[in-house]
Amino acid sequence: MDPSFCSVFGGIRGVIYYELLKPNETITGDRYLLQLIRLSRALKKNGRNTAKTTKVILLHDNARPHVAKPVKRTWERCNGTFYLTAYPDIALQITTYSDLWHMA
Repeated sequence: MDPSFCSVFGGIRGVIYYELLKPNETITGDRYLLQLIRLSRALKKNGRNTAKTTKVILLHDNARPHVAKPVKRTWERCNGTFYLTAYPDIALQITTYSDLWHMA
């Protein structure tokens, strides 16, 4: 059985947006950019991006999809802020899990 992956975007109030990937599908710069756009829509739809919190802060590691030029340009146009972290376990932006741990 091929592993499946789930990209999860969350924050202090829990999961905001998630996307299940097909087996053997990876996150590229283009896919990550699309996920950020969908995250933005989810924030607007759920009312989590109100006037009090107009900025979304992503805590990133330096994985290639996270630092791709199209991603940076688009995010800067949206007035987003990137923070790089050396501690990916505390990053609130995206965590990819394998369903293999369910088989243990």
